[in-house]
Amino acid sequence: MISLESYIGTPTLELIIADCKSRKTFAKASERNEEWIGLFFGLHGGSYAYSRGVLRRVSRDLPPGNFLDLGSGAGTIVIEMASESWNSYGIDFCHNCYELGNENIKLVEKEKYIKKKSAKIAHGNFFPKEFVLSRTDKKEDSFREDIETHLHTCQNKNPYQKLHLKIKEIDLFYHYQVERKDNILRLFAQQAKPEARLFFVKSFDDAYTLPPNIEKESELDSTFFLYRKRE
Repeated sequence: MISLESYIGTPTLELIIADCKSRKTFAKASERNEEWIGLFFGLHGGSYAYSRGVLRRVSRDLPPGNFLDLGSGAGTIVIEMASESWNSYGIDFCHNCYELGNENIKLVEKEKYIKKKSAKIAHGNFFPKEFVLSRTDKKEDSFREDIETHLHTCQNKNPYQKLHLKIKEIDLFYHYQVERKDNILRLFAQQAKPEARLFFVKSFDDAYTLPPNIEKESELDSTFFLYRKRE
């Protein structure tokens, strides 16, 4: 059993964020093709840095394996997990994020912060074609319009094939919420392998049902959730 609570206090929140700030090993995200991608920390600012620090420490309590960022943005998380000796992958439906993420990976490889080919990002939809998405009103689907616009541009791509990766080969998933929690949990429940973990960072309130084969292993500040798929 992994407890997120054990990562608060030592180091403190301030130390975790300071640690993240000091890792200036990837390019600063900004506007690209008139689309705002984010600040130095990534798409979601300071709380993103906090989640990155906690995730890094969670990963150290697990044997290194395959990691997948469901919505990899500027590639920050993918890079950090590669630096922790994981086989690190990311998928993003935004082509601008995909390009920036790959530029950042090339940069840190050049600086020898990570090994070559230890981090890979693909452009496409991380939901497989056979997966049934659930959509609701704007209140419970905050990024619906943006998501649907991006998905239209990559509907014929298969990012898993591009990465030479299968969902059942993933040991640890990560999602900083832009998608409905119900969809992420159902994907995890239906297609992840037993004993896989999902680190979920909440960014808006939406209704969801916890699938019967998924256990909430830990929760922190009503924002960070660690789930495990049962045998």
